[in-house]
Amino acid sequence: MWTMFQLALHPENQDITRREIHDLTRRDFVPIPMSELNMRTLRKASCTDSFIREVLRMKGDTVNLVRMARKDLQLGDYIVPKGSLVLPLVSLFHWSPRYNEGDPKKLDGMRWVEKQKAASTTDSGHLSFGLSIWTCPGRFMAVAGMF
Repeated sequence: MWTMFQLALHPENQDITRREIHDLTRRDFVPIPMSELNMRTLRKASCTDSFIREVLRMKGDTVNLVRMARKDLQLGDYIVPKGSLVLPLVSLFHWSPRYNEGDPKKLDGMRWVEKQKAASTTDSGHLSFGLSIWTCPGRFMAVAGMF
């Protein structure tokens, strides 16, 4: 839903993604059957994948990272007592210039094409699907469903 909403708001990306999917789903000017539209084909859709990754980055509040402090923790002027639930605001990572070049608060659908970071790839600046041992195992299916 958010991908379609952002495509509507950013028509400059509509032509790019439409053309890319059209080119990937045609063989000798004949549409390929949906059964042949697989992950191998979708991986070639670098512009569409970049747009999806960027939408996920901008819509950072969809991530629900809840952790429990295992010990008392000094955080600036505050102490987080052991056993407290901590809910980091993921958007602050996603919108940080430390992790994202250019204007991180502006949606740039083609931001990830040259960097070759897939929508399902996680890192410190892109927590849409978690990180490390908490990475969502269904992230590949989720991204495929956004195509």
